[in-house]
Amino acid sequence: MTIDSIQKKILRQTAHHLNPTVWVGKNGITENVIKEIIYALEEHELIKIKMLHSDKKNFKNNAKKICVDTDAELINSIGNILTLYKKNSNDRKE
Repeated sequence: MTIDSIQKKILRQTAHHLNPTVWVGKNGITENVIKEIIYALEEHELIKIKMLHSDKKNFKNNAKKICVDTDAELINSIGNILTLYKKNSNDRKE
């Protein structure tokens, strides 16, 4: 899945007012955190993830790991917050 720069800009604008949906704590990226991220992406498509400040040296590696494990696209990263997008596979109407 690839998103062009115009779509990323629109998604960044949309995500600006969102609060983080998932927090990654001192235990790092565990299987349960990945499951929670996948669940949040299925529910919302566009989410923010807040990572622990003290793990800043592994931030890029952790961001890549999350994107690979969840098959999501990294939209933005500012400070210790990631913004991810994954198109919902089942288009349900609520």
